[in-house]
Amino acid sequence: MVKTKVLVGGLVMCLLGSFLFGACAPQPAEAPVAPQAPQLYKWRCQSTDTLPQPAARAQVEFIENVKTASNGAIDITWYPAGQLMTGTEILKSVGEEVIEMGMSTGGYNLGTVPEWNLENSLIGSFISLRDGAAFWEGGYLDLLRKACAKQNVYYVWMFNYSVGVGLISRVPIRSIEDFKGLTIRTISPQAEVYEALGAKTVYVPGEEVYTGLQLGTFDAATWTRESSWVQRGWHEAAKYAIAEIPGWPGAAHLIINMDVWKALPDNLKVIIDQCWRATTFKGSVYEQEDNLKAHKIMEEAGCEFITLSPEDNEKIQEIASTIVWDMMAAKDPKAAEAIQMLREFMTERGYIPAK
Repeated sequence: MVKTKVLVGGLVMCLLGSFLFGACAPQPAEAPVAPQAPQLYKWRCQSTDTLPQPAARAQVEFIENVKTASNGAIDITWYPAGQLMTGTEILKSVGEEVIEMGMSTGGYNLGTVPEWNLENSLIGSFISLRDGAAFWEGGYLDLLRKACAKQNVYYVWMFNYSVGVGLISRVPIRSIEDFKGLTIRTISPQAEVYEALGAKTVYVPGEEVYTGLQLGTFDAATWTRESSWVQRGWHEAAKYAIAEIPGWPGAAHLIINMDVWKALPDNLKVIIDQCWRATTFKGSVYEQEDNLKAHKIMEEAGCEFITLSPEDNEKIQEIASTIVWDMMAAKDPKAAEAIQMLREFMTERGYIPAK
């Protein structure tokens, strides 16, 4: 009996000692866990602008700012107008993720997104960037995002080009009567206004406008204002200009493939949004500064700047905000919703009489 107790006690002591000394003994080190590499997003972005245009400079800065703010997580390659595709192909290409991002303007795809009618150089509407921002944030932005989502595209925000809508011409246009019989290269919704004034309108890509003006294929052309005309050399072929016709000067936009956007972490989405909003204001400043320089260059080249009378400008606004806007609204119920939104905005601010 004593022997049994001794045997059991010894066994217990051996097990206890083994446990204690084993616990104190050095354990094999665990393999270090490698830090997880941050997710990198490499995107391609096609623009409708080219350097050294003010808009293009602001867009390139946007790319750089996004890369810096995201600590290199978002790396975007920017392509100037026409390098990968034309402006009319950007919406479809972004929706199908041929490219991840696009900087374009709604006038190229009104058949697909009629709500874009108000985005691009809407004659007869508000003029200031402040009004434009208020209109976007007052409901138009939500309308555009819903419309673009149907194309598998996320609409970030607008990009404002300039102040006022301009027109450069081979022949002097000193009154609204002079529009009758002219052929003008432009895009919607400016085209509908000029047609209501008695002109014929055509569309050719921006790269072909110089030749068209030089050969007299058309009499006048639109594309923002002086800096764009000089950068493209249009002032060499057309010596008359109306620098400002009353109305929204025109906006472009930033769009991103919807699947790409959804996969982006929220903190990076904020960086994209805020950097782009800063860019649109910076682009407007660059445009105004360059317009002043280009205005002088055009005058030295023998160009004449014409200012329409206040009565003619009022008539243009009246035609635009009644006949043309009604016509645009009648084409598509989606466009009608946007037009009604604009009418209410303009009426509330006293820009047009209540209808």
